[in-house]
Parts: sequence; structure tokens; C-alpha cells
Amino acid sequence: MIERELPEGWIDVQLRDVAEVVSGIGFPNSYQGSLDKDIPFFKVGDISKAHLRSEQFLTEANNYIDEQDLKKLKGRKLPKGTVVFAKIGEALKLNRRAILSEPSLVDNNVMGVSPILEEQSKFLYFFLLTQELAQFSAGNAVPSVRKGSVEELLLPLPPFAEQKRIVAKLDKAFQHLDTLKARLERILELLKSFRQSILTQAVTGKLTEDWRDSQELADWKFEKAQDCCSKVQSGGTPKPDGFDDSGVPFLKVYNIVNQKIDFNYKPQFVKPDIHSSKLKKSIAFPGDVLMNIVGPPLGKIAILPDEHEEWNHNQAITLFRTKKYLLNKYLYFYFCEGVVIRDIHKETRGMVGQVNISLSQCRNFEIPIPPLAEQKEIVKRVETLFAKADAIKGYYIKLKEKIDKLPQALLAKAFRGELVPQDPNDEPASLLLEKIKAVKAATSKPSKGKKNISKTFKHEDQKPLDFKV
Repeated sequence: MIERELPEGWIDVQLRDVAEVVSGIGFPNSYQGSLDKDIPFFKVGDISKAHLRSEQFLTEANNYIDEQDLKKLKGRKLPKGTVVFAKIGEALKLNRRAILSEPSLVDNNVMGVSPILEEQSKFLYFFLLTQELAQFSAGNAVPSVRKGSVEELLLPLPPFAEQKRIVAKLDKAFQHLDTLKARLERILELLKSFRQSILTQAVTGKLTEDWRDSQELADWKFEKAQDCCSKVQSGGTPKPDGFDDSGVPFLKVYNIVNQKIDFNYKPQFVKPDIHSSKLKKSIAFPGDVLMNIVGPPLGKIAILPDEHEEWNHNQAITLFRTKKYLLNKYLYFYFCEGVVIRDIHKETRGMVGQVNISLSQCRNFEIPIPPLAEQKEIVKRVETLFAKADAIKGYYIKLKEKIDKLPQALLAKAFRGELVPQDPNDEPASLLLEKIKAVKAATSKPSKGKKNISKTFKHEDQKPLDFKV
């Protein structure tokens, strides 16, 4: 065992010295789905759900069995306080942990660490959060973590009293972090609502109402897209031999990301001769407004950038090329507001499978058109307000990154002995380990005729701990 410099009273142990590492059992489909029995049977998904809800304990399963099922499955209930985690596949990399709140079973994709002393359950839970167990996975088809690798994990063991202080401190800190995260998520919701409100005010005239009152302008008018645009056209897809490694960039719906063109993702090109002949109808230029017409989801909008002189696109996208009296950015903001999509949903409500917009519907979109001067003012104001929202989101991202790193930073301090103060009066961990060994030995060799052996140890706080074995 590698010797490390530890605080006074701490010792290094292997995880097998203080806990038993066990794997789950197979869980046939015929036993799954019951909720009216009394023995929980947890799967990897249950651990993930608890983690996403910031819950340390598994309290409700999606599957239950009874004692009769238990015998047929030849299963073994893991004791209350067992720390469980995925041992196989992609879920292993997510580093999610949970604690059994009652004796339960787990399936064979789950591994458990059952502390010899239940009182150490949360301490081991926090320790296991520091461990990237995926590094121990092995296997060709589906990598799985080895039991022996978990048993050999080096655990810095503090005195029992300090363990309790560490757990209390981490619990309080993690609760505080969960509160901060919830508040941060609220910021994103508020920003989304703010942007939507700005767009709605922009296309209804409320955003420039004060400005318009001081101007002598004509009234707004409504025109169909086919009248205020010189071209409204969906695209097409060439035969496989029409594509090439270079040429004219060819867009699909997945190239519209966050209302912008992202041609770095799965870029495709069509041959120039195909672009100018078979795909001539969907030749697109920088400044054209694009909208996806096949979903879900609908409502992906973008303005073509000037990275290329010409573009092309498939049949799931329609381009709108505005006339001189209609700013493309104004039309873009109008489409981003979403009223045309909401109207389509109203028209098609109840129609099974309707997630598309036809070209004729696109051409018949009613566009509210302010005077050109007001369009410019609308675009300027929207861009200014969106820039402020972007700045706030930037602060959010930086703060979230810091908060996301805090749990591991706190855990690292805890297991270096830096999170809570040491007390020279604490009973050293070496004595605790001797007591754990005694309980472990008594458990493995029970006296005849006795189902339980009760051992009571007193720690420095004079509060007895009953260890049932």
C-alpha cells in the first residue's frame, strides 16, 4: 500500500477493509414492472434519476419483487446504506452514485459498496464521488468495472468523529450548491422569456411605439410572403453521385443550430454543375432567410452568411429572399418570434403526423411590414437588447462553470483533511479500523444459534454506536 502524508489520526486503507463490494443479479423481464410488492429492485436508470434530482438516497424503484420472487431469482438483498453505481457501459462514465434507503436488490449492471458499519455509508458515498471508476473498466464488447479494482481503492480514513464532521459539512455545502444551481437555471428561463417578449413587442409595434410617435410614417401593412419576397422556394436532394468533397455547400436542417448556420457539422457539398442545373431552383445567396419546414421541431431560422458566394439546400428547408422594402433581418426576427409556426399548429391540430409546412403555406404567410425606417429601428433595438441578454448569459456560463467545479474541489479538500478542523481528542482511525475488523470477523463467523451479535463501541463523544451483525 502506498504511504501518503495524512493528517494526524488518519490512516490509509483499502476499500475492502471497511466495506464489501458486491454486484447485482440478472433481472428477467418477466419479473419486472410490478409496483405492488415490497422489495425494491433498482436499475441503473433509478440511480440516474436520483442523481438528476440531487437526491443521495434511492427511495422509490420502478420495479418491486416479493420473497417468493427473491428465492426464485436466488437473489441477495443489499443492506440499507449500500452505495450503488453503474458498473458497465456509458452510464459508468457519468460517475453517478446513490445510497440504498432500505434493503434492496440491484440488477447486474449495478455494483454496490456495503459498509461494514452502516454509520459510514454517507462518508463512503462522498468518497466514491471522487473516484472515476470508468478508468478501471475492461472488456471488448461492453466495458465493465472490475470488482477487484473497486476493492483495492485507497481510502484515506479519518477518525470516526471527523468523518461525521466531514459528512455534515459536505451535506450543507452540496445543499447550498443545489440551491445556487436551481437559481442559475432560473436565469436561463428568464432570458428565454425576455428574448421572446422582445421579439413579440418588435413584430407587433410595441417595441418602437415611443419612437414611432415622434415620426411621420406610413401605417404598417400586411403582405403575403410571395409578394414581399422575390423568391420563396424549398430545395431538393441530388442523387448520390451529385455530391462531392468540395463544391457548393449543401444545407440540411441539422446545419441550423441556435438560429444560425453551422456548416462545420457534417458538411456536404454538391457538384457545381448539379447546383446550376438540377438544383437550380434552390440556389441560395448570402442574406437569404432560411426556415425548416420539416419537423419536429419546426421553427429553425437562419440568415445565410457570406462564407460562400452561393449555397444550396434540401427539401426540408425553404428560403425567403426579401424585396428591397423588407429587411431580411426584420423578416428573420419575425420568423424567430414564432407566430407563423403557432398558426400552423392551430391549423393542423388533430391531424395525425402533421409536423411539416408546405411550400404553399410558406408563400401565403402574412407578414406585418412597417415602414423601412421603422424596420431599421426595430432591428437596431432588438440587436441591442439581445446583446445585453448575451452578456448576461456569458456571466451565467462563467459562474456555472465555477459552481460545477466546486463539488470535486470540496471533496478533494475533505479527503485531504482540509475541509474541517482536526481534533486531537478524536479517537484515531487505527482504533476504528480494529473495531471494523472485529465486526467483520463476527459477521463472517456467527455463533451457532445466534442470528445477530450486537457489539457496542463508545467513541470520544461518549455516544454509543450499536453495530448489528
